Amino acid sequence: MHVLPVYPSSGDGGFAPDDWYSVRPELGDWSLIKDWARNRKLILDGVYNHTGRGHKFVREFFSFPTESGPLYAFQASSPPSSQTSPRGGSVFREYHLQGRKWQLWQTFSKDSFDIRLSSPRVRDEIERHLSFLAESGIHGVRLDGCAYYGHRLSEEQFHNSEGLGLACEIARMANTVGLTVFAQLDADPAGAAYFPRAAGWAVPVVDYAYSAVLVLSLLSQSALSLKDHINRTKALPCDALRPPRTHDGILLQSDQLTQEEFREIVALATQWHLPVRIVNGDAYELNSSFPFICNLGVSSEQGWSRLLLSLAVTAILPGIPYLYLPMLANHQPETTHERQDGDPRSLNRTRLSFEFLQASLQGASGRELRKVLTDMATMQSHVSNSAINATTTGGPSGDSALLVHNHESRWTFVCNLSTADTVTILTPANSKLICSRNAKGNCVSPLGYGFWIEDDQ
Repeated sequence: MHVLPVYPSSGDGGFAPDDWYSVRPELGDWSLIKDWARNRKLILDGVYNHTGRGHKFVREFFSFPTESGPLYAFQASSPPSSQTSPRGGSVFREYHLQGRKWQLWQTFSKDSFDIRLSSPRVRDEIERHLSFLAESGIHGVRLDGCAYYGHRLSEEQFHNSEGLGLACEIARMANTVGLTVFAQLDADPAGAAYFPRAAGWAVPVVDYAYSAVLVLSLLSQSALSLKDHINRTKALPCDALRPPRTHDGILLQSDQLTQEEFREIVALATQWHLPVRIVNGDAYELNSSFPFICNLGVSSEQGWSRLLLSLAVTAILPGIPYLYLPMLANHQPETTHERQDGDPRSLNRTRLSFEFLQASLQGASGRELRKVLTDMATMQSHVSNSAINATTTGGPSGDSALLVHNHESRWTFVCNLSTADTVTILTPANSKLICSRNAKGNCVSPLGYGFWIEDDQ
């Protein structure tokens, strides 16, 4: 279970931490974290690229400004380079302190201040925090923003060679104290180069393009893009997390997303009036809840079927299914809250009430969800590390069904993205249907799935 940052924070939804060793009062205290860690493999964020305004590194700088401290600070009247933020504009912000102008490197927002990871003092503090997590029983740490660890003036910050080295060093520090490591990196060629299995790493990175391709396939009722994506990512050099969506949104800037797929999903966003976050003049992220997208153009029952179908698809891919709790709870904040044009991500971060969560897990929908999660575990036990191949089939409306199979383990998975057509497939005579929803025999009904294994007995 990965819990997003629980630390006191200056902003950014908790991603501008003021203190790495405590919990925001409205969420509880550290004893609660320890209780969770005793019953679950708990992952917490290591937000090491930057800290919040209230962090001791930042407070010290504003009291005694210096160019040689933990912050990337430059005494200058204008930015020392033209580097831009992934959020838009310059990475530098100007401050007037003790009669002088200072430029501070702030990659992500006005609330977070980048810290010098090459500083011995900063690294000592990171090592102390990693040890603190391990001693608290935490299973692992997610390295937030590690693609931006590099800070060299007039060089591209994203995937800078300095940053790659720092990410590996911090990952080793975490492994040394017994923590598992996840990394906020895209599983494209640049992100996959950080922690390759061939070098002995077991650090999963994120297949960000998957959620975009999944949305495209659901709304177009065509499995072609999903098939292509599975085949081009089935042999990644690193381990992968496969999220139907994340807490931020559905990233559109992954290099694993083809230009044609990018254009198609932006066109669909325009057609359905979905908010797209624009950064530096380009479509950066689709910012709608996944359940809301699943319900576009269909009944609520079919929208729920789309969501459950997406979970099943995720389970048969190589890697780790990475499931966002509000998605599992069928949370659609668009129906009760207004969008914020300044930052459309904020709608996705609407707090989930305990009452809503409890209600979503009760009744028929809760039983269906638990059944699909059980199916996912069953399929994962057969699929793990198998060599797969994806193809498409379908009914009268075209290639609506995704077919994934493995000859060695002798299993076949089919999901039908069509809202109208039933798909019939050919399976060996000794095949047994062991997991399904809206499937019977060799027939998969609209928005259904089936998982067959060959039984020699």
